[in-house]
Amino acid sequence: MLGAAVMFAGVAHADYQKVTSTNDITSGDYLIVYEAGNVAFNGALETLDAANNTVTVEITDGTIASSSTIDAAIFTIDTESGTVKNASGKYIGVSSNSNGLKTSDDASTYTHTFAIDNDGNADIAAVFDGSTMTLRFNKASNQNRFRYYKNSGQEAIQLYKKVNGGETQETTAAAPTFSPNGGEFEESVTVTLNHSNPDAVIFYGFNENKNTWQEYTAPFELTETTTVYAYAFDEDCDNTWSQVVTATFTKKEPVVIPEGKIVFGDLDLVNSVQYSDPFDGGDFTVTFAGGSNDGKYYTTGSGIRVYGGGTMTVEAKSGALTKIVLEFDGDYKPTSADVVDGGTYDPETGVWTGQAAKVVFTRPSGNGHWRVKSVAAEVSNDIVFVAAPEINGETNFVGATTVTITAEEGAAIYYTLDGTEPTTEATLYETAIIIDATTTVKAIAVKDNVVSEVKSATFNKIEEISIAEALEIIDALENGATTEETYLVSGYVYDITEVSTDFGNATFIMSDDAQGTNQMTAYRVKGLNNEDITDENIIKKDWGIKVIGQLQKYVRNDVVTPEIKNGYIYSIDSVATAIETVQTAAVNNAAYNLAGQRVSEGYKGLVIKNGKKMLVK
Repeated sequence: MLGAAVMFAGVAHADYQKVTSTNDITSGDYLIVYEAGNVAFNGALETLDAANNTVTVEITDGTIASSSTIDAAIFTIDTESGTVKNASGKYIGVSSNSNGLKTSDDASTYTHTFAIDNDGNADIAAVFDGSTMTLRFNKASNQNRFRYYKNSGQEAIQLYKKVNGGETQETTAAAPTFSPNGGEFEESVTVTLNHSNPDAVIFYGFNENKNTWQEYTAPFELTETTTVYAYAFDEDCDNTWSQVVTATFTKKEPVVIPEGKIVFGDLDLVNSVQYSDPFDGGDFTVTFAGGSNDGKYYTTGSGIRVYGGGTMTVEAKSGALTKIVLEFDGDYKPTSADVVDGGTYDPETGVWTGQAAKVVFTRPSGNGHWRVKSVAAEVSNDIVFVAAPEINGETNFVGATTVTITAEEGAAIYYTLDGTEPTTEATLYETAIIIDATTTVKAIAVKDNVVSEVKSATFNKIEEISIAEALEIIDALENGATTEETYLVSGYVYDITEVSTDFGNATFIMSDDAQGTNQMTAYRVKGLNNEDITDENIIKKDWGIKVIGQLQKYVRNDVVTPEIKNGYIYSIDSVATAIETVQTAAVNNAAYNLAGQRVSEGYKGLVIKNGKKMLVK
């Protein structure tokens, strides 16, 4: 048996020091850091190209202390081959001029150059076809990610290299395993630690300080949310230690259901009928709105359905909502906390908490739907309450957009544009705000020294691209993948697959010109202003058109179809076919010239009237 004193005699000591010179970049383990945010690129993530792909670090005098969490986030740089690899063996990089980050199991897929500039910032550039894309940090609140970018508009990063000091230990022994391997539990959970070698000695603890750990001899019970740390010593494996492994066990808190509750399956609702009037829950109401299918009740799932862009509004008749409990049919439910316009929503429990006169739940655009089985709410009339302000503007905009903020009468509004939480020291709202870059607006309302909850809205500036540029971005995607970014794709209607007024959308082929150069599919996009299509003649072949949406590399039966989806028609330019437009208009016997322009009654020459050409002398 291994004694505790022996156990900690060779604990590894390794810190990370900032690299300040290009000459100091050698092959080894590094943290890729954004110092201003005290975060590092988390190389331990399964999906590296994701929002919030960071781990928090503490920087002191150019040094970051080692810990099991920090060590797991490292990337290994090989300066000879130009590769950057995470701990699980994935090589990162890009191979096209599109913002993003790709991974590969093949070391030859991506190559980089490495340098340190005069300000101490790291230049990690992916090299391909004579072009480069630089690894930088996007600090926007809806991004907060490390990624490769084609311009220098994002934040510079820094490199911290792992430097071993003191007595180090090899870590070649197999790590222990947990049973269960973390997860949620109700009242208590019994944890068992195992090792592939029954003679190995396992040590465990409940924090990163190994001096507080103990030898594992029997399963143990947890009754509160806990992270367990463990590693093993194996005499049969050259007396080596394993890496530290962790598992987090989370206690589920019971959900208390408020007394006021609407169960839609108990209301004698008619199958496949849309309900737009408010449902009465006593102290509150529930209203569904959106497209032609939002608010429909179906016996399958016994719930009201909400599709992409649709809303469910829970509103107190008086006072303030303090708690809402939602029940859904299986997995037909929100998967994100960002579906509400205020307060805090937990998608795991379906519980919203906060203080608000009304709460709007909005389903994100895209395929699928929610099935709302019941809504319960608590309302308090004892709260001195100021409703959060309303922030209005074009969520996805081109060029610039105007943002207005409104609040209840007599309330002052304070707002921020840099993602920070507003206080009464923030900017006082006095007039509409013009925004010309992707911005998160946060605002509060203040009345009689009472401060509302923070209301937040993000306005995304959309890049306008051609069909050719869209195809290049899609080509760089993995099969079946969809871009996180939204784009404005400009082109022509080359062919129309379907215009459905029943579903309020259209599917058609777009191209860079009327001859069909460079083609992609606009799949089930909505009409102008993101509204349902109600006119089958909304688009015509050869018309100029702009569509806002996400790009997808759709694959079926090994056939790749480039698509723009989850979108809507931004604008239509029918000048190229003005004569056809006039022929179908026939409004009040109006007359048009051959350019499609309406002319006065005294106009002389060749005109179109009631769909027919005629010469007026």
